[in-house]
Amino acid sequence: MIGCCSPKSLKFFKSISDKHRQLILALLKVHKSLNASEIREHIKLSQPTTSHHLSLLTQAGAIDAQKKGKEVFYSLKTQNISSCCLSFLKDLLH
Repeated sequence: MIGCCSPKSLKFFKSISDKHRQLILALLKVHKSLNASEIREHIKLSQPTTSHHLSLLTQAGAIDAQKKGKEVFYSLKTQNISSCCLSFLKDLLH
């Protein structure tokens, strides 16, 4: 195989390559859990654009979405993030 990224790692790294998604991750690191409206207020993007970014991060396993009543709260999936980064380094260095 040419390259060192598994499909899972590749999807993860593509998802975090965008500056707005990086900001979302940083916000969730500080605030632990935010709903889409709270995230949108911080990153100053439209609701559809914010939802798109949240969807990509969720699909890549970087964040978790928990529905509480009518709202969805997002938080970091730190174990998945660590696992993906360590797997990438392991593949790269061996």
